[in-house]
Amino acid sequence: MFKIRLFRLLPVLFALIACSSGIMAADLTVTAATVTLTCTKGSACTSTATSNLAISSGTAYYAVTAPSVPWVQLTPMTGLATTTASANVITFSPSPAWTTLGSGLYSTVVTFTATGHTSVTVTVRLQVNDAATALQVRGGLNVLNPVPYTVGAAAPSMAFTLISSSSLPISFRATVASSQTPTGVPAGWLTLVGAAGGTLNGIAYSWGTTLTVTPSAAALSQALPGDLLNASVTINLASGSNIIVPISISVNSGTATVMSVTPPVVPLLSAGVPPGAVTMVLRGTNFVATNTQKTRVFLGTSAIAPENVTVLSPTFLTVSIPYDNTGGAFKTAGATALSFTVTNNQSITTAPTTGAVTAGVSGAPIITTVTSSSAYVAAASGSNPKISPYDIISIFGFNFCALCTGSNSVLVGAPDATYARYPTLLTPNPTATTTNKITVTFSKPGTPATTLPGYLLFATNNQINVIVPGNVTSLHTSNVVNVQVGYDTAATATAANSSAVFPLDFVARTPGIFTIGSNGQGDGAITDSTTFALNTELAAATGLASGGGTPTDTVAIFMTGLGIPDSSGTNAAPGGSVTVPTHCLAPLGTAGTNGAAPGGYLGTILTPASVTTGPYVPGASYVVPSPAWTSIDGAVIRTSIMQGNLPPCFTNSTRPTVTIGGVAATVSYSGFVGDAIAGLYQVNVAVPECGGSGIAGCTSTPARFPVVVTMGGVTSQSGVTMWVKQ
Repeated sequence: MFKIRLFRLLPVLFALIACSSGIMAADLTVTAATVTLTCTKGSACTSTATSNLAISSGTAYYAVTAPSVPWVQLTPMTGLATTTASANVITFSPSPAWTTLGSGLYSTVVTFTATGHTSVTVTVRLQVNDAATALQVRGGLNVLNPVPYTVGAAAPSMAFTLISSSSLPISFRATVASSQTPTGVPAGWLTLVGAAGGTLNGIAYSWGTTLTVTPSAAALSQALPGDLLNASVTINLASGSNIIVPISISVNSGTATVMSVTPPVVPLLSAGVPPGAVTMVLRGTNFVATNTQKTRVFLGTSAIAPENVTVLSPTFLTVSIPYDNTGGAFKTAGATALSFTVTNNQSITTAPTTGAVTAGVSGAPIITTVTSSSAYVAAASGSNPKISPYDIISIFGFNFCALCTGSNSVLVGAPDATYARYPTLLTPNPTATTTNKITVTFSKPGTPATTLPGYLLFATNNQINVIVPGNVTSLHTSNVVNVQVGYDTAATATAANSSAVFPLDFVARTPGIFTIGSNGQGDGAITDSTTFALNTELAAATGLASGGGTPTDTVAIFMTGLGIPDSSGTNAAPGGSVTVPTHCLAPLGTAGTNGAAPGGYLGTILTPASVTTGPYVPGASYVVPSPAWTSIDGAVIRTSIMQGNLPPCFTNSTRPTVTIGGVAATVSYSGFVGDAIAGLYQVNVAVPECGGSGIAGCTSTPARFPVVVTMGGVTSQSGVTMWVKQ
């Protein structure tokens, strides 16, 4: 009974066993149980690896147990596993957290699971490598591109640092190259500090090695705003590769400032004036001429057109200010009528509110400059013009004589018929009920000022030639004497109708030679001393051939500025031939004073009894000056009352020296010119020999040779010549 039942149960057991075998859990499988990723420090990591997931039979949804490390990531994290491995590709890659790892090999296990099925694992390994050793420029290759530089500033500091990317040092060789600058400074203006023969060998470390380059002074001093100075440093490595560090210096303008304007006062223009322009000079700093950054100038609130601004240098520019027939900016008088501002900021379209300088507009006389009437040499910049006693000077400016127009544009002074003295005022409307008077006054700086009048030779609206008082020596303070021009209906001009005081430097002598061209240059106003024929090419002065004895000709050089003659002869008749300086009269009685002691020329004209006998008596027409003179300022030196004596002159010890063609000439007379105004001097000299030890290049053909007169260590102007032949 038992056996039968067992026999009958066996098929059922086998069936159960078979059924049990069919429902066992399926296995998850992967095609790669281990995957490896590789990353290098300092570089982006793009390393990936894959493993395909499958199930041994059937299908099942799987999931990933999150790895215990943050440096790995995989996709997808879940899906349907099938028996086809290629249907489920699992991709492994480093997460951004890998960058926090040090170099080395890291490993973790990733588990794939499915409910009711066996799981499977994948080992993920990450190899982190150190970066390859490389040379880098701290701050990037363009760390010196561009380097700003302001014109006139100190040279910019230019340095860059090379670093090794690892602890290993890197050897290198550096060279510098610089191209010609826009202003023409030749290539090679940049120097690599420490380089020998233009090459620097060095080693770069992980903590940095600094290289310094310096531009030449010429490159910077000649650079203009807007310029770009280009150069480069090449770093050669042992591997054969190289790094090029570009260098450029961008030249910029500094902040423009204006400090003064010249002239400080300009003439008032009335309605109906012909259109024109007034040019003024501004002095300041950092003026720029470059078109792209040219300094902008504002007059009041309006910008002056760029074409009317000329930058002469970083410290000087001129502005041309046009006006129409209304007078424009110059139609309204005022001490600060014109206001100038400047800027180098091209974005500014309105006038700056600070840093202005002002100029006045005036209808009163305006003095712009003063020169010698013979030499016409302007004073050096920043210096006052020089004057000396009895000098003849030219005053230039505006508004000296508003009525001096047309045929009346030049007023000529003339000595009065009685005393032969030039006037202290000139008038353009002498027949008017109320006349306008032009005056020149010399004064001692200070309040109240001591004054002396100038004696006028001629005047126009823009120029006056005037005699400096002989006693100007009493007017100076610290060697400065002031001069003013007045134009008023009163003989003594009011302040409102006078120019501002113009400072002059007092000196003992300011020798200047008159020239035929009346401009201080070229052929001198030189004559034969006997015939008074003007020295020209056709009437050249003659010097004998070398060894030929005394030169043939003596010439007279006419001058200004020799100062006070120091002769002291009496006015007694010489009783024979006239000698120099024994019979030269004293100019003021006692030389250098205002006294009228008998014996001098001043004493002569104030003592008519002394000239009542002899061949030189002027007759009944002679009149003693009244009131009595205290000086001979503005007076004509009349020979008719000198009893055969010579005009005041210089003694042998003080007379000037003269060279013709660079050769010393013998002076026979130097002093005032007879029957001419006190202040016109004559210097008689014998022409030196031609050739030999005399004038080099002097032949039978007339030629020009330079003439120089020296008095008290001061020389006459250069550029004066005379004609000489053998």
